[in-house]
Amino acid sequence: MGRTTLTTRQDTKRLVDQIRRMESVMRREDVEVFERIIAMGQIHSPEVSTSTLDSFSGFLISILLELAKKIDTMEKRHGNEGV
Repeated sequence: MGRTTLTTRQDTKRLVDQIRRMESVMRREDVEVFERIIAMGQIHSPEVSTSTLDSFSGFLISILLELAKKIDTMEKRHGNEGV
């Protein structure tokens, strides 16, 4: 018998395909940012696949994690302390 459920990576790809439909009505400069956000959402899919999170939640947590890392880097560069 074949697989009846999608793997986390397959489900994330399905999610990204659905999200990318928005690009056709976005401004070019927004699409560039949008693509970076999508990439952030895919970075931690191996970790998400080992958790009990659904793909969408894992996608969002991955984006938040990557944004927090960027903020930390900027704060260190400018001498500001984070939360």
